[in-house]
Amino acid sequence: MIPHILEPHCAWQANDVADEAAWTELFMPGDSAEIDRAMAVARSRSDDLLQIGRDDFPLPELGPRLQAISRALIDGRGFVRLRGLDRARYDNDDLCLIYWGIGAHLGKPWPQNKPGHLLGDVTDQGKSRDDPTVRGTELGGSKLNFHCDGSDLVRLMCLQTGVSGGLSAVANSVAIHNDMVRARPPIWRRKCICPDRTISAARKNPAARRITKSPFSRRGRPGCSCG
Repeated sequence: MIPHILEPHCAWQANDVADEAAWTELFMPGDSAEIDRAMAVARSRSDDLLQIGRDDFPLPELGPRLQAISRALIDGRGFVRLRGLDRARYDNDDLCLIYWGIGAHLGKPWPQNKPGHLLGDVTDQGKSRDDPTVRGTELGGSKLNFHCDGSDLVRLMCLQTGVSGGLSAVANSVAIHNDMVRARPPIWRRKCICPDRTISAARKNPAARRITKSPFSRRGRPGCSCG
C-alpha cells in the first residue's frame, strides 16, 4: 500500500476544538417536548426497545438536525456532545428509549460484545484490569487507554455524574494518520494494516468471540474510517 494523505478536512489538533460551544448541540425546550411525543409514539407501537426504528421515534424538527450531526460525525470533526435534557424528568427506562430513539436517527445498531448486546450500562463492577473476562464498561477507578471500536459511531449517555473522574477524551485518528504519512511512512505501514483481514470475521458474525488487531484508520467509503 502506498501512503496517502486522507481527508485533511477531518483532521484537527487540540487547539482547533478548544471552543466547546463549537461541538456542543443543545436540546431546547421545544426539542424536549418533541422527544416526549416521540416516546409516546414508540411505546404505542412496541414494548420491545430493539424493535423501535427511526420511523417509530418521529422527530420532524429535531431529526434533520440529527442528520446534519451524523454527517459531521462521519465526514467532519468526528465527535459531538448533545446536552440539555432534564435528567430528573425521566426514569431509566425513559432514558434508554430516548438514547435508542435518537440513535436510530444517527445510524443502525451494532452488537458490542460476544452475546450480541446492543445496549448496555457502563458501571464499576469491581473487576480488576487483569481479569481475562473484564470489559472496559465494567472497570472503575482506572482509566481506559485510547482504543478503536468496531462501529462507525460510538455513543455514550451520562446518567449520573460521578464523585470524581469520568472524563472522556478523544483523539483524531485522521490527523495521526496524516502526520505519520508525512513524517514516518515505515510506522504508517505497520499501523495501518488492511482491515479486511482482521475484522471481516466479526462483521460476518458480530456475536463471535474474536480478538483482532484493528487499524486506527482504514480506507473506506470513500475516505478514511477511524476508531
